[in-house]
Amino acid sequence: MSQNQKINEPKKDEATPVNPQEPVLEQAPKKETASDVVKAEARAAKQLKEQKRVWLTINSTENDSSKVMIGVNGHAYRINRDVPAFVPVAVVEALKLASQPKATTETLPNGQIKVTYKDVRRFSFTVENADAYPQPQA
Repeated sequence: MSQNQKINEPKKDEATPVNPQEPVLEQAPKKETASDVVKAEARAAKQLKEQKRVWLTINSTENDSSKVMIGVNGHAYRINRDVPAFVPVAVVEALKLASQPKATTETLPNGQIKVTYKDVRRFSFTVENADAYPQPQA
């Protein structure tokens, strides 16, 4: 009989419910180590390197002609305005997501001013296929 009890006893590292009808809770996921983080960064870099590339031109405005910083998966891109840059498609997608609220006002018939906000793209830009210009040498 003592042999049967040993077979059915749970292992020491297994979670056991106090009440047999309660579900067993799962163990917390293991913490990431430094090597896991390095591997994830390497995968992200490889994915960006293998991604389709396009020519991106970010237009300057009346008030701003400075370089634009864009971050994608831990990689930063500093892009000059009004100059075509050869970038991965993910950079264009990040620019599409960059928005800022723009306020518009409207005077109502009773004299009150109504302010509404609309999200607009933060940067004006154009995208052209990779064959639009000669590709830079790596």
